[in-house]
Amino acid sequence: SIMYGVFDSLGIMPADCSFGECKAPTNLRADLGDTELRLSWTNVDEALYYHVYNRRFESLTDTTDYLLMDVHDTTCLIDFSPRYGGDYFVVSHCIDGSECASDLVSVPPTALDFTGTDCQGEEIHLFDILDRGQYVLIDFFYYSCSGCRIQEPNIVESYYRFGCNEEDIFYIGVDPNDGVSLCMQWCEEFDVKFPIISGYRGGREIAAQYHIMGYPEFLLIAPDHSVVYTHSDYPFEYQFSFTDLQSVIDAYEAIGVEEHLCYDGVDESNEQNVSLSPNPADAFVSLFVEGSSVIRVYNAMGQLMDSFIAENQHVKIETSHYPVGLYFVQVDGQSIEKFVVRH
Repeated sequence: SIMYGVFDSLGIMPADCSFGECKAPTNLRADLGDTELRLSWTNVDEALYYHVYNRRFESLTDTTDYLLMDVHDTTCLIDFSPRYGGDYFVVSHCIDGSECASDLVSVPPTALDFTGTDCQGEEIHLFDILDRGQYVLIDFFYYSCSGCRIQEPNIVESYYRFGCNEEDIFYIGVDPNDGVSLCMQWCEEFDVKFPIISGYRGGREIAAQYHIMGYPEFLLIAPDHSVVYTHSDYPFEYQFSFTDLQSVIDAYEAIGVEEHLCYDGVDESNEQNVSLSPNPADAFVSLFVEGSSVIRVYNAMGQLMDSFIAENQHVKIETSHYPVGLYFVQVDGQSIEKFVVRH
């Protein structure tokens, strides 16, 4: 792979042969099946065997060639990574010791189909969702992952901003490590309403199929089955991160995913029998508190928006300067209510 990297840096294409009479494999083609990529090419009479290489993006500008296997046939099956895709070429190794490389065949990041069962017992079939014209955002996480916990509020917030799985984009959570009980607890903690597939209901197989090695990870898949965003270094036209909600909104807008606010379906928890009104709010929201209480307001990312002390009174919280979104009110350290701001 170092040798081919040197050639590439000098502008020498793979089809340039190094020495001898060996000919390059021709008619190289790649056919993607349900789980594997099939490469095939025309036989070179002088070839003893063939080297099969994958050229993969290691950063936005750098590529590396990986030797995948040596084969004596003119076909091979490759464990395909949907997140990376890549270019492939085949090098014929001939009787006289010379070698010659084929042209590249390119396979972009492309989704592989899967079926899993969510925590509610509903079957989720990826291609059925894509084929009805929706994008799919897959959120790979596990319960004790600290990075996942940092990102999840923004993932949930974007779910409510973009239609609650009823419009342009459909959200799926995949937890390969945990069972249904922890997945349900995750949904309760983060107010997750989209389907979650646990490790014992298909999550492990999906994570392995997509070569997920680190968490959190997410993929955005287009209706044509192409993977359009991941955390990988593949040079997608746009990049975003769920640690920055605005970057997600901008990236969705760039591909034509429109906002469809659906906060009205947010559950309200009245553990202290306290209610907020109006909800959704525009300029203000009010509540009544008994006794002396510390009131704090947080946004969906857990950032403190307001903090003050109130005593036996109706409290009016000014929200005209709040961005559109979901907010949480705490009274004396206990979360008692959620409300939505719309302008």
